[in-house]
Amino acid sequence: MPKGFSFIVPTLDDATDWTLINNDAFSWRKSPDQLSIESVKYEFTSSEFSEEFYLLCNNEKSERVGFLSSYITDEKKGVISTIAVLRKYQGKGIGKALLREVMNRMKIKGIAEVRLTVDTQNPTSAIKLYESHGFTADKQIIEYIYPISPTEEE
Repeated sequence: MPKGFSFIVPTLDDATDWTLINNDAFSWRKSPDQLSIESVKYEFTSSEFSEEFYLLCNNEKSERVGFLSSYITDEKKGVISTIAVLRKYQGKGIGKALLREVMNRMKIKGIAEVRLTVDTQNPTSAIKLYESHGFTADKQIIEYIYPISPTEEE
């Protein structure tokens, strides 16, 4: 963990910060899906939320700078849904610390396999981070999008 940083369990009061971190960290996408405060609150009150596997990272001023969300499936496999760090804090070891912490927690729970997905166009060092921690590519999925204009006629 970088000096001065700490982990806390997020609460509903952290939904705004969680949203801001996510939207900042993923602003590189061509058409970024903006996360809403309402959807974060919904997630925090869902059955997927786990105090053990949702981590919020504070800096030395107790400002929220990064987060990780993950869960365990019914098949006893770990899934990391999102790792996000504010752009101005990327490259400082926060993502690595979040990943290591949740991997240790899952190992303690006896989880033998952890999965995550990453956008192959991600310009950050996320892919290098995952590979340096032993993650290997399983398969590539191509998502096709066809936008339909409301004025188009058949």
